[in-house]
Amino acid sequence: MEELIYSLVCLVPVVLSIWKKAYLNNKLAPFVLFIVQSFLVEMAMIFTSINGINNHWLVNWTLLVEVFILGYMFFVWNDSRYYRYALIASLGAFFLIWLYQVLSFGLGQMSSLTLVPEHFFVVVFTGLFLLRFIRLTDGAPLRDSQFWIASGLLVFFSSDLIISSAVEMLYSAKKPSWYDDYYNILSLGFNYLSYLLYSVAFTWYTPKKN
Repeated sequence: MEELIYSLVCLVPVVLSIWKKAYLNNKLAPFVLFIVQSFLVEMAMIFTSINGINNHWLVNWTLLVEVFILGYMFFVWNDSRYYRYALIASLGAFFLIWLYQVLSFGLGQMSSLTLVPEHFFVVVFTGLFLLRFIRLTDGAPLRDSQFWIASGLLVFFSSDLIISSAVEMLYSAKKPSWYDDYYNILSLGFNYLSYLLYSVAFTWYTPKKN
């Protein structure tokens, strides 16, 4: 039941983006692709979990795809030359880390070796984008879809990074019995908030009339 509710929440911004035809907007199309693939991956994760199929390979591929989709999105969103140079360099570094993990452990094995850098990458470049966006935007940034999308990404990736890192530092040897329940509650809460922000982004979006 929990998985079904989360899947429906993930579906809301997807439906809104299609309804508003946001995929026709060059700046929003990469994010539409991101949330569509996120929803499809969530469906595949539920299916494989129910049927007892190893889905670690899917998670590993998803990490790589997500980083490059979001990397391209921020490349389009931010025309700062130094920002783009740093972005390209970070994407290259992440790919090398991902490739090292796959060659060392295989696609079927999970490792924080790529998960943490992926989250850190998204948090840093989302934060840099938001700072520049708010500083340079004239008018009301709250009515801009990019602001809400970036805010949602920041909530999603930073919360998971902070919670996971804090738990690893405090309970590196053995996690307490209550860990899974409280981690799931906190993680789901922030995930719901991020998808709410995504939905607000497409609610505000108004396609340009020809």
